[in-house]
Amino acid sequence: KDIKVATGDPIVGGGLGLLTTAECKPNSILLQVPTDLTFSVSNSKLDSNPQVESYFQNNAKAFRDAPWYAKLAVELYVCDQINSKKGKKGSGSDGDGDDDGAVDMRPWLNSLPRSFDTVIHWTKEERSELQYTPLISMVTAQEKSYKSTYDNLLKSIDPSSPLARAGWTYGDFLWGCDCARSRAFSGAYGGQAFDPKPYILTTLLVALYV
Repeated sequence: KDIKVATGDPIVGGGLGLLTTAECKPNSILLQVPTDLTFSVSNSKLDSNPQVESYFQNNAKAFRDAPWYAKLAVELYVCDQINSKKGKKGSGSDGDGDDDGAVDMRPWLNSLPRSFDTVIHWTKEERSELQYTPLISMVTAQEKSYKSTYDNLLKSIDPSSPLARAGWTYGDFLWGCDCARSRAFSGAYGGQAFDPKPYILTTLLVALYV
């Protein structure tokens, strides 16, 4: 009910796009979705999910500094396995709080593929059949990076948190990364607090030069 569609009869389900019978002008808005119903992360420390971040009390910095797709993977798992309510009070909660006004994301979660057949899931023997060393090397490096990121996050989880109790595995993490990297897109810059120190130094150096 909070999602607004442009005038016309929208037909949702045609691939990854949105079809409408309305005549659309260039740069016009076709669809508006409240930000609290989206899965989004940024490099800004001001833009975070406090509830999910609290699951990493042993080392919250590990979650904040994780790659964007890793943070999305965690948030997807939390919504899928811990609390499927999102928006307002439901976003990222442990399932025990007041979810009045929140939207159940279960129908959308159920539409996600539960398995992927990308090269990272192949065995070494199957990868060797590609007979293309550069690609095999890239996938091996990606796999190493994924496992390192997962291990770093896993050891940072608070043992008493819902995420720890849910038994989050590397397979769960990989599923979240696959979903994120096959469906996410970049949006507006998240922004961060202005830090004047670098500019003060630049001004000082320019003043000395002049």
